[in-house]
Parts: sequence; structure tokens; C-alpha cells
Amino acid sequence: MANSNQLPPDERRVTFLAAAHRRPPPPCIRSNQLCLPDEQGGCRSYPVGSPAWFDWLQTVSAFRFLSTQPRSHTSRPLRPISVRKEKRRQGFLWYAYLRRLGQLHKRYLGRTQTLTREKLDAVALDLNAA
Repeated sequence: MANSNQLPPDERRVTFLAAAHRRPPPPCIRSNQLCLPDEQGGCRSYPVGSPAWFDWLQTVSAFRFLSTQPRSHTSRPLRPISVRKEKRRQGFLWYAYLRRLGQLHKRYLGRTQTLTREKLDAVALDLNAA
């Protein structure tokens, strides 16, 4: 590829804008670890259920959770679930969602203080049951 100084000014601007609008990868939860991407392309990991986990939950409104629990009737892995924080009369509550066969399924998870790995795994198994 040509040096950016050798490109016409219009093409240099487009390249700069594309690089400036790249989104960082989203946080993910795998094998009991919350992985928060950093600026260097690495990942900071925190155990699910730790104080850092609950602090992070206060700052986000949604995330994806991939359970490592095996399915009982097949060797296929579980599909990831979407977990969202919703405002209700009682305050903010967490719900899990999974679209299966064109239908959206929803399960209640509870308040932030009760959002544990065991509860996420149980709901992921329930939503993936076909």
C-alpha cells in the first residue's frame, strides 16, 4: 500500500475517519471471567461475582453471556444469551433474552446484587432448552 503522504488529500481524510470511528470490541463473559478490552488490544479479566464484577454491572445496561455448561441431550455448545438491565417500578432489574426458531424468549434474572455465575448458567440452560 502506498504511504499515506503519497495519497491525494481526499483519500487520506477517508482513511483517517475510518480509523477514528472503529468501535472497541464489546466486553464478554466466558469461563467465569469478565473480559474488558483495553486500548492496546489486550483484555483485563475479572472473576464473575467479584467486587469488580458488581462495579462493572452498575455501569452497563447490556452484555452477552456465553455459558460453558454442556447441554444434557446433545454435544453442541449453548448459544450465548443477551442480558439487559431494564427500569421497572421496583428499580433496575436484569433479564435474559434468546431468539430461538424466530421467537424471542425472556427470563427474569433479578437485581444487580443477585446476578451470579450460577444464575446466569441456569438461565442460559433454560433458554437454550428446545
